[in-house]
Amino acid sequence: AQLEKHFGARGKLLRAPTRLSLGAARNLAASSSAGEYVMFMDDDNVAKPGEVRQLARAALATGAGILAPANDYLQGNRAPIKGQPSRGRWYPMGGSLAVGFFKDCFGDSNALVKREVLDDVGGFAAQLQLGGLDSTGEDWEFFAAAVLAGHRLLA
Repeated sequence: AQLEKHFGARGKLLRAPTRLSLGAARNLAASSSAGEYVMFMDDDNVAKPGEVRQLARAALATGAGILAPANDYLQGNRAPIKGQPSRGRWYPMGGSLAVGFFKDCFGDSNALVKREVLDDVGGFAAQLQLGGLDSTGEDWEFFAAAVLAGHRLLA
């Protein structure tokens, strides 16, 4: 009820009949959205001020189908405090297939994705994996499939 109260006025709250894998939850969200782009953000991501606007501008200026920004490592479960330094920063390399074959260099699941890329690749892997319901690299798999299909990924 609290979620509905908080998010109801801001948009749509989706409820799945059962707990979904991360890939299945992302696919459900994407199929329920209407825009040309979908912004994926997990519960451990915090958008920086202007992040979505900057990613949208970059997508339009470059024609890239996926934009995955750098991210800061934060401590705790509260929102970051302005001026407080992060514990580190990760700068993904983007669409490097040579590196991506061995290591996840593409980016975090916190990414702006063009709908046609989702449709072309078939979305995220939705099956339950060995790790259970939690993340087991479905974003890496999706990004690799998109780059292999010829879609441009910028980080």
